[in-house]
Amino acid sequence: SCWIPFSLEIEGDAAGFVAEVGRVLADSVEQLQAAAFVSGSGNGEPTGFVSALTGTADYTVTGAGTEAVVAADVYALQSALPPRFQSNSAFAANLSTINVLRQAETANGALKFPSLHASPPMLAGKHIWEVSNMDTVDAAVTATNY
Repeated sequence: SCWIPFSLEIEGDAAGFVAEVGRVLADSVEQLQAAAFVSGSGNGEPTGFVSALTGTADYTVTGAGTEAVVAADVYALQSALPPRFQSNSAFAANLSTINVLRQAETANGALKFPSLHASPPMLAGKHIWEVSNMDTVDAAVTATNY
């Protein structure tokens, strides 16, 4: 719950003030939930899907040793998914990661993932969803991205 004190004068003078406060509160709740569903700790908030899978060997694909995104990582991640879950699978990534994949080219200049430019975007034959609360790519470090 939330308490926002304001005077009767503000309510009377600012047309739509109460409705606008409601919209601001609803947006705040949506932002907090989005972050929790991705990386929540499970203590007083939902356990995020990234938090639940972090460090689990069965669901972690080791890349090239840096955070550089390469096409082989996409296929390694897709291939690591057990057959039971493959038919309903989809990719999720931060927009910056999606844009790195959109720019990936072969030695001849052809796009490696042309279906990322389609609507809806697809990656390796599966839907890909933008999830803003996921890690971004920083090629200067060697941390694992989830």
